[in-house]
Amino acid sequence: ACVPQCDNRTCGADGCGGECGPGCDDDALCSDGVCVQGECPDATFECDGACADLLTDTNHCGSCGHTCADEWPQEWTDAGFTAQAANIGPSCVDAACVFLCAEGDAGVQNLFDDPQNCGACGNVCDSDAVNNQQDYCLNARCHCVVTFEDEPVLGNACDGHCEIAGYTNCEGGCCPTLTPGANRLAIPDDRHHFVFDMAERGGVRITAQCRGAYGELVAYRDDGQVPELMAWTCGETKLMPIVPAGRYGVIARSWDVPGDIIFERVALPIDFVAPGTQERQAVNQAVTVTFRVPEGGNYRVRLGSRGGRCVGWGKFTLYDADVRAFAEVRDDDCWDGFSAGWEGRLAAGVHTVVATGSAGIQGDWVVQVDRPGDVPDPDPEPEPEPDGINGPGIYDFAAFGVDGSATLEMTFANAGAYTLTTAGPGGDGCPGDTILAVRPRAGAVIVSNDDAIGVCSRVSFDAAAGVTYEAVIVGYDGGAVGDGTLVIMR
Repeated sequence: ACVPQCDNRTCGADGCGGECGPGCDDDALCSDGVCVQGECPDATFECDGACADLLTDTNHCGSCGHTCADEWPQEWTDAGFTAQAANIGPSCVDAACVFLCAEGDAGVQNLFDDPQNCGACGNVCDSDAVNNQQDYCLNARCHCVVTFEDEPVLGNACDGHCEIAGYTNCEGGCCPTLTPGANRLAIPDDRHHFVFDMAERGGVRITAQCRGAYGELVAYRDDGQVPELMAWTCGETKLMPIVPAGRYGVIARSWDVPGDIIFERVALPIDFVAPGTQERQAVNQAVTVTFRVPEGGNYRVRLGSRGGRCVGWGKFTLYDADVRAFAEVRDDDCWDGFSAGWEGRLAAGVHTVVATGSAGIQGDWVVQVDRPGDVPDPDPEPEPEPDGINGPGIYDFAAFGVDGSATLEMTFANAGAYTLTTAGPGGDGCPGDTILAVRPRAGAVIVSNDDAIGVCSRVSFDAAAGVTYEAVIVGYDGGAVGDGTLVIMR
């Protein structure tokens, strides 16, 4: 029989038709029946009897025996973030271990902030939230984004909506729905977040029933349009100026003792046609009365107690048919008789009075709407033109470009303190980053403001009757501003 002579020969077939061992790797030699490494090619090194490229070999990365599979950081494993869960494999690049997605377009460093590979290779952040804002990847977790208090805030996607994240009562990332009546807030866990849905245009009434020295509620809509009046402090009740359908969030913060959010969906039946009077008992520490004005003109709205009482100062707010506030009256005497009143122009249509106290009101109250002096106005004044403002209301101004401005003239029929706010169309949102100033016609500026409510502006001043003032609106740093409104309240 032929016995192969393998010494100093590359293993393989020989002239006897035999075979030298099982075969050796390339460039290996057979010596005494054992494969031994011959001379390794340039740029490779002998490791465990084989040639290895220390720049790319995941089992010998940078040095013999340095295995990349063992390099997954323990802190990532402790956080539950494993290579297997991330669908990622080890690679050796330039003698350093890295972890790359199979397609090689993302590394583990990117899995923490890449919305196309968030937490795992190929995991694309796409919440499909109705607000259509860009999704984010933070700490290997996908988040939707909602605008809150004029800043982008990370949220959790829930049922196609985006809810602000970080609140402990939101189990599984989604927050509980406000139910009609009292919704309890526990202490010391004062960071609560609730939601409610509006299937169609409508309104709700919410009371911040704190029972303590301090507490705050603030609401937002998940498309980022936040009406300025959607905020409360202790004891306040407000109608939320909800025009479109959507999902809304209500956040409670800084409550010092347990309390409740009182939540009611509002249907506003007409209680009487002005002029007239309506008695009403306080419900959930507030009084709400709705009346219809048959023709526009000057009216007086007064509210007084009929055996009712309130704690601290009292306040009532007037809303128009779209549930937008246009006048607010505060009285430290808490409406002793009819001491709290407002006088000004009311447009024809439906209006609502909401009365509250700093810590709520109780008992029986009466709302009276009449013409000044109880004398009918035979010739109601025409509705003012945008450049001829004579009382509270919402007045349009047109968009302007860079270094442009808008000027609205105001000649008030009644002297007193007036508050002016820049807002978007219909009195909601902001038309842009504005600066608002007030001056007598062609005179010196008497008051101005940049950012009072987000990037909207607000000023207050004492106006004399019959004097013409100019409200001048410009963009911050000369910037452009879109179509907007000037909201005037007294």
